[in-house]
Amino acid sequence: MIHLVDKAVANATSTVKRFDLARVKIERGEMLTDEQLALRKPYKRFEFTERGISPRAVVGQPGGIFWNTGDEHDETGHITEDPYLRAKMMEKRMGKLDVIAKEIPLSEKLAYYGEPRPDLLVVGWGSVKGAVLDNLDTLKESGIKAGFLQIKMMCPFPAGEVAKVIKSAQRTVIVECNYSGQLRKLITQETGITIPQLVTKYTGRPVLCDELLESLIRLYRAPNLKREVLRVGA
Repeated sequence: MIHLVDKAVANATSTVKRFDLARVKIERGEMLTDEQLALRKPYKRFEFTERGISPRAVVGQPGGIFWNTGDEHDETGHITEDPYLRAKMMEKRMGKLDVIAKEIPLSEKLAYYGEPRPDLLVVGWGSVKGAVLDNLDTLKESGIKAGFLQIKMMCPFPAGEVAKVIKSAQRTVIVECNYSGQLRKLITQETGITIPQLVTKYTGRPVLCDELLESLIRLYRAPNLKREVLRVGA
Protein backbone atom coordinates (compact mmCIF):
# COMPACT_ATOMS: atom_id res chain seq x y z
CA MET A 1 0.00 0.00 0.00
CA ILE A 2 1.25 3.49 -0.88
CA HIS A 3 0.10 6.46 1.20
CA LEU A 4 -0.01 9.74 -0.71
CA VAL A 5 0.94 12.65 1.56
CA ASP A 6 1.49 16.29 0.64
CA LYS A 7 4.25 18.45 2.10
CA ALA A 8 2.07 20.19 4.69
CA VAL A 9 0.87 16.88 6.14
CA ALA A 10 4.36 15.39 6.09
CA ASN A 11 5.90 18.32 7.96
CA ALA A 12 3.07 19.21 10.34
CA THR A 13 2.41 18.24 13.93
CA SER A 14 -1.05 17.99 15.45
CA THR A 15 -2.86 16.84 18.56
CA VAL A 16 -4.97 13.73 18.05
CA LYS A 17 -7.00 11.43 20.25
CA ARG A 18 -5.10 8.47 21.68
CA PHE A 19 -5.17 5.54 19.29
CA ASP A 20 -7.09 2.45 20.37
CA LEU A 21 -4.56 -0.22 19.50
CA ALA A 22 -7.11 -2.94 20.28
CA ARG A 23 -8.88 -1.95 17.07
CA VAL A 24 -5.78 -2.47 14.95
CA LYS A 25 -6.01 -5.66 12.93
CA ILE A 26 -3.11 -6.79 10.79
CA GLU A 27 -4.22 -8.55 7.62
CA ARG A 28 -1.31 -10.40 6.04
CA GLY A 29 -3.31 -11.78 3.15
CA GLU A 30 -3.27 -15.35 1.90
CA MET A 31 -0.43 -17.07 3.76
CA LEU A 32 0.57 -20.72 3.45
CA THR A 33 0.99 -22.93 6.51
CA ASP A 34 3.87 -25.40 6.65
CA GLU A 35 1.41 -28.21 5.86
CA GLN A 36 -0.01 -26.39 2.82
CA LEU A 37 3.44 -25.51 1.57
CA ALA A 38 4.58 -29.13 1.83
CA LEU A 39 1.84 -30.09 -0.67
CA ARG A 40 3.04 -27.53 -3.21
CA LYS A 41 6.00 -29.00 -5.06
CA PRO A 42 7.39 -26.93 -6.58
CA TYR A 43 6.29 -23.88 -4.63
CA LYS A 44 4.89 -21.29 -7.06
CA ARG A 45 5.26 -17.85 -5.54
CA PHE A 46 3.29 -16.30 -8.43
CA GLU A 47 0.75 -19.07 -8.86
CA PHE A 48 -2.32 -18.36 -10.98
CA THR A 49 -5.46 -18.60 -8.86
CA GLU A 50 -9.15 -18.00 -9.42
CA ARG A 51 -9.09 -14.88 -7.23
CA GLY A 52 -5.91 -13.60 -8.82
CA ILE A 53 -3.95 -13.52 -5.54
CA SER A 54 -1.04 -15.92 -5.07
CA PRO A 55 -0.82 -17.48 -1.57
CA ARG A 56 2.65 -16.92 -0.19
CA ALA A 57 5.15 -18.30 2.26
CA VAL A 58 7.24 -16.22 4.66
CA VAL A 59 10.98 -15.84 4.28
CA GLY A 60 12.76 -18.88 5.71
CA GLN A 61 9.72 -21.15 5.71
CA PRO A 62 10.78 -24.72 4.79
CA GLY A 63 10.19 -25.40 1.09
CA GLY A 64 9.35 -21.79 0.34
CA ILE A 65 12.13 -20.96 -2.11
CA PHE A 66 11.61 -17.47 -3.41
CA TRP A 67 12.69 -16.35 -6.87
CA ASN A 68 12.07 -12.80 -8.02
CA THR A 69 13.40 -10.93 -11.04
CA GLY A 70 13.04 -7.50 -12.57
CA ASP A 71 11.83 -9.08 -15.81
CA GLU A 72 8.63 -10.94 -16.55
CA HIS A 73 8.52 -14.31 -14.84
CA ASP A 74 6.58 -17.54 -14.70
CA GLU A 75 4.68 -18.88 -11.68
CA THR A 76 7.90 -19.93 -9.92
CA GLY A 77 9.56 -16.55 -10.45
CA HIS A 78 11.95 -17.50 -13.26
CA ILE A 79 12.34 -15.21 -16.28
CA THR A 80 10.14 -16.07 -19.25
CA GLU A 81 9.86 -14.76 -22.80
CA ASP A 82 6.72 -16.75 -23.57
CA PRO A 83 4.25 -14.14 -24.95
CA TYR A 84 1.17 -16.02 -23.72
CA LEU A 85 2.56 -16.37 -20.21
CA ARG A 86 3.76 -12.78 -20.13
CA ALA A 87 0.31 -11.51 -21.09
CA LYS A 88 -1.33 -13.76 -18.48
CA MET A 89 0.99 -12.48 -15.76
CA MET A 90 0.23 -8.88 -16.69
CA GLU A 91 -3.51 -9.57 -16.59
CA LYS A 92 -3.07 -11.25 -13.19
CA ARG A 93 -1.35 -8.18 -11.73
CA MET A 94 -3.83 -5.71 -13.17
CA GLY A 95 -6.71 -7.90 -11.99
CA LYS A 96 -5.64 -7.16 -8.42
CA LEU A 97 -6.91 -3.62 -8.92
CA ASP A 98 -10.40 -5.03 -9.46
CA VAL A 99 -10.09 -7.01 -6.22
CA ILE A 100 -8.97 -3.88 -4.38
CA ALA A 101 -11.86 -1.84 -5.79
CA LYS A 102 -14.37 -4.45 -4.62
CA GLU A 103 -12.96 -5.21 -1.18
CA ILE A 104 -11.84 -1.81 0.16
CA PRO A 105 -14.80 -0.13 1.92
CA LEU A 106 -16.13 3.15 0.57
CA SER A 107 -15.06 4.97 3.74
CA GLU A 108 -11.43 4.25 2.84
CA LYS A 109 -11.88 5.59 -0.69
CA LEU A 110 -13.49 8.92 0.05
CA ALA A 111 -15.31 10.92 2.70
CA TYR A 112 -18.05 13.52 2.39
CA TYR A 113 -18.89 16.40 4.72
CA GLY A 114 -21.54 19.09 4.64
CA GLU A 115 -24.79 19.60 2.73
CA PRO A 116 -26.12 16.56 0.85
CA ARG A 117 -26.87 18.49 -2.37
CA PRO A 118 -24.59 21.51 -2.13
CA ASP A 119 -24.64 24.77 -4.05
CA LEU A 120 -20.85 24.58 -3.96
CA LEU A 121 -18.90 21.34 -3.77
CA VAL A 122 -15.24 21.59 -2.76
CA VAL A 123 -13.05 18.67 -3.79
CA GLY A 124 -9.60 18.03 -2.37
CA TRP A 125 -7.10 15.67 -0.76
CA GLY A 126 -4.44 15.82 1.91
CA SER A 127 -3.82 18.89 4.04
CA VAL A 128 -6.51 21.09 2.47
CA LYS A 129 -9.12 19.15 4.46
CA GLY A 130 -8.77 21.18 7.65
CA ALA A 131 -9.12 24.57 5.97
CA VAL A 132 -12.13 23.42 3.94
CA LEU A 133 -13.97 21.91 6.91
CA ASP A 134 -13.35 25.05 8.97
CA ASN A 135 -15.13 27.06 6.27
CA LEU A 136 -18.27 24.97 5.69
CA ASP A 137 -20.31 26.66 8.42
CA THR A 138 -19.03 30.11 7.47
CA LEU A 139 -20.00 29.54 3.84
CA LYS A 140 -23.47 28.51 4.97
CA GLU A 141 -23.76 31.72 6.98
CA SER A 142 -22.85 33.60 3.78
CA GLY A 143 -25.75 31.93 1.98
CA ILE A 144 -23.75 29.21 0.25
CA LYS A 145 -24.67 25.60 1.03
CA ALA A 146 -21.34 23.84 0.72
CA GLY A 147 -19.97 20.31 0.88
CA PHE A 148 -16.51 18.80 0.86
CA LEU A 149 -15.48 15.66 -0.99
CA GLN A 150 -12.21 14.29 0.39
CA ILE A 151 -10.66 11.77 -1.98
CA LYS A 152 -8.49 9.24 -0.18
CA MET A 153 -7.69 6.58 -2.78
CA MET A 154 -6.10 7.43 -6.12
CA CYS A 155 -5.49 3.95 -7.54
CA PRO A 156 -7.71 2.24 -8.31
CA PHE A 157 -9.64 5.49 -8.55
CA PRO A 158 -13.26 5.36 -7.25
CA ALA A 159 -14.56 6.94 -10.44
CA GLY A 160 -18.23 5.98 -10.06
CA GLU A 161 -18.50 7.20 -6.48
CA VAL A 162 -16.68 10.47 -7.21
CA ALA A 163 -18.78 11.19 -10.30
CA LYS A 164 -21.99 10.61 -8.34
CA VAL A 165 -21.03 13.20 -5.71
CA ILE A 166 -19.89 15.76 -8.27
CA LYS A 167 -23.12 15.42 -10.26
CA SER A 168 -25.16 16.06 -7.11
CA ALA A 169 -23.71 19.57 -6.75
CA GLN A 170 -24.70 22.78 -8.51
CA ARG A 171 -21.10 24.00 -8.75
CA THR A 172 -17.74 22.38 -8.11
CA VAL A 173 -14.30 23.75 -7.27
CA ILE A 174 -11.15 21.82 -6.48
CA VAL A 175 -8.43 22.87 -4.02
CA GLU A 176 -4.90 21.52 -4.38
CA CYS A 177 -1.40 22.18 -3.07
CA ASN A 178 0.37 21.84 -6.42
CA TYR A 179 0.78 23.98 -9.53
CA SER A 180 -1.00 21.96 -12.18
CA GLY A 181 -4.06 20.56 -10.40
CA GLN A 182 -2.99 16.92 -10.44
CA LEU A 183 -6.14 15.50 -8.85
CA ARG A 184 -8.28 17.61 -11.15
CA LYS A 185 -6.58 15.98 -14.15
CA LEU A 186 -7.01 12.52 -12.65
CA ILE A 187 -10.74 13.10 -12.10
CA THR A 188 -11.14 14.16 -15.74
CA GLN A 189 -9.15 11.14 -16.90
CA GLU A 190 -11.17 8.65 -14.86
CA THR A 191 -14.70 10.15 -14.99
CA GLY A 192 -14.78 12.40 -18.03
CA ILE A 193 -15.82 15.29 -15.78
CA THR A 194 -13.78 18.50 -15.86
CA ILE A 195 -14.03 20.56 -12.69
CA PRO A 196 -14.24 24.14 -14.01
CA GLN A 197 -12.60 26.04 -11.15
CA LEU A 198 -9.25 25.43 -9.45
CA VAL A 199 -7.79 26.87 -6.26
CA THR A 200 -4.10 26.11 -6.01
CA LYS A 201 -1.19 26.92 -3.71
CA TYR A 202 2.39 25.97 -4.40
CA THR A 203 4.45 28.15 -2.08
CA GLY A 204 5.29 25.23 0.18
CA ARG A 205 2.98 26.69 2.83
CA PRO A 206 -0.35 25.15 3.90
CA VAL A 207 -3.69 26.52 2.72
CA LEU A 208 -4.99 28.92 5.37
CA CYS A 209 -8.63 29.12 6.40
CA ASP A 210 -9.16 32.84 5.74
CA GLU A 211 -7.50 32.97 2.33
CA LEU A 212 -9.43 29.91 1.20
CA LEU A 213 -12.76 31.37 2.38
CA GLU A 214 -12.20 34.55 0.39
CA SER A 215 -11.22 32.55 -2.66
CA LEU A 216 -14.21 30.21 -2.52
CA ILE A 217 -16.69 33.08 -2.16
CA ARG A 218 -15.01 34.94 -5.03
CA LEU A 219 -15.16 31.88 -7.29
CA TYR A 220 -18.77 31.18 -6.37
CA ARG A 221 -19.76 34.73 -7.32
CA ALA A 222 -17.71 34.68 -10.52
CA PRO A 223 -18.38 31.41 -12.39
CA ASN A 224 -16.14 32.47 -15.27
CA LEU A 225 -13.11 32.78 -13.00
CA LYS A 226 -11.17 29.58 -13.67
CA ARG A 227 -8.12 29.70 -11.41
CA GLU A 228 -7.14 31.20 -8.07
CA VAL A 229 -3.56 31.11 -6.76
CA LEU A 230 -3.14 31.43 -2.99
CA ARG A 231 0.02 33.12 -1.70
CA VAL A 232 -0.55 34.05 1.95
CA GLY A 233 2.49 33.12 4.03
CA ALA A 234 4.79 33.08 1.01
